Amino acid sequence: MKQMILAVLLLLLVCVGAGINTAKIANSVDGLKEDVRACREAILTEGDTAEIGGELTKDWDRVEDWLHSVIRHDEIDEITMLIERCKSLLDTGNAEEFITESTVLLKLLDHLGQMDQIKPENIL
Repeated sequence: MKQMILAVLLLLLVCVGAGINTAKIANSVDGLKEDVRACREAILTEGDTAEIGGELTKDWDRVEDWLHSVIRHDEIDEITMLIERCKSLLDTGNAEEFITESTVLLKLLDHLGQMDQIKPENIL
């Protein structure tokens, strides 16, 4: 009986941990997507792109190390490359290319958010 209770408690602990992990990834990805959208708005309205671009890279640096433990490294590397490219385009004021690159970045961030959800296609 003790073994059964221990097994159930362990399973419950794993489920809670998975839920916390999923929520943390979702919050991180949502924050990054908001940063990208703010950058898009700033470059289209000729706002202060340097400050907003700095926020994007700062937020990415904050979550990158943690995401390495839960997301495939090639996807992390691709996001890093896209964020660096977007920051460079923001710095030069190249709105057209920034919009293109940021669209790719948003799609990849959406993919990360969907990849960690508990769905049959993510388990199989």
